Amino acid sequence: MTNRRPPRLRAALDLMLAGGGLLFLTDPLLPLLRQQAGVEVDPSDGVPAMQAIRSVFYVIVATRLLLGPERGRRMLSRKPLLWSLVGLSLVSIVWSVAPDVTLRRGLAFFGATLFGAYLAAAYSPRELQKILAWALAAALVSSVLIAIAAPSYGISTGTDAGAWRGIYAHKNNLGRIMALGTVLFASLALNELRTRRYTAALCVASLIVALLSRSASSLVVIAVMMLLSLTLRLMRLKASLGVTLFAMGLAVSILTSLWIVADPGRATSLISRDTTLTGRTELWGSVVDKIMNRPLLGYGYSAFWLGPGSNSESSSLSTSWEATHAHNGFLDLALDLGILGVALFMALYMLAIFRATRSMRQPGIAHDSWPLLYLVFLFIYNLSESSLARPNSMFWALFASLVLSEGSDARRQFRVDALVRQPTTSRGYP
Repeated sequence: MTNRRPPRLRAALDLMLAGGGLLFLTDPLLPLLRQQAGVEVDPSDGVPAMQAIRSVFYVIVATRLLLGPERGRRMLSRKPLLWSLVGLSLVSIVWSVAPDVTLRRGLAFFGATLFGAYLAAAYSPRELQKILAWALAAALVSSVLIAIAAPSYGISTGTDAGAWRGIYAHKNNLGRIMALGTVLFASLALNELRTRRYTAALCVASLIVALLSRSASSLVVIAVMMLLSLTLRLMRLKASLGVTLFAMGLAVSILTSLWIVADPGRATSLISRDTTLTGRTELWGSVVDKIMNRPLLGYGYSAFWLGPGSNSESSSLSTSWEATHAHNGFLDLALDLGILGVALFMALYMLAIFRATRSMRQPGIAHDSWPLLYLVFLFIYNLSESSLARPNSMFWALFASLVLSEGSDARRQFRVDALVRQPTTSRGYP
């Protein structure tokens, strides 16, 4: 019988492309080095060297996707809503206030989506979870090493003095990656008995680094996601108990929200934040006014936050810092592609939630809660930060892979059986 599994070398190269690509799209180290060297970057021009490196990466991904097995090419015809959103970003050059920027970043957005399609073609959500764990573990270890060995690089100075930023240019970037890592490693610790001691240690380490980053958004997201993860696990063990806890959690969330609205001063003081959430509410008000000026199609993909002299200047003046995004992913998407873009994304998101929830109900699949956890993480985090539909974004590539994935039980023609896939038991899963 012919062995159709890919050779070990090709499997290793695929694994390097997937894991290395995920880490690369977190934007590590190079922005930090530029910042420390005092190199100013024009938001409308970007960094030519990084653009060249990313272009090479996307060409490699496209080549592997298009010239590989038929399954990879089929990804381009799946989920037309996803490709419609990508197409809208490119078509928006027609009405963009900065068409050259929109074209360049729209192509980068297309490249990140192709990477998501490659991940969906090559790996099941279960396999991708393990590959992502390796990438985030590398980010964790590297951040700890640079903070200890070169604190002038790994620890912030100025207004954020003392806050860890690791291999990233800002503490919030490190906090976001560590928040995702905490959720991911906790999920693996609960489901992978053979590696539990390692993933549990990585979970604790990620949480500690998130605390050291002093990113309040990250800590709130971690707390919410840990409660959700526990609830989902209890629902698997005993449905009635899980539903009860979920209902109680929802009631507490609603009451907490009402309390924050009624007395924002006291609520925000508990996390050492002012009533404007460090200026975010003032920024949001200004951004909403800008959205209402061009509500249907927006200002063109990634064409709003271009610094002094651009449409974002008046919005930035409403805060005590120079804002480079809206600190809300949904508002940024509305600025880029208007109500139409937000509607396309929400339709995609709801379909992904439906599929993830349905998959979670299937018996005998150990990691079926991960897609749902990631989708909820993405939604919550984008209430105070911005990582929806961004170019060169690991978070978008992961979302695209979940949207395009055919499920954990689908046959994989790109498999890395020797390196990732674990032996199968009689129940059909490790």
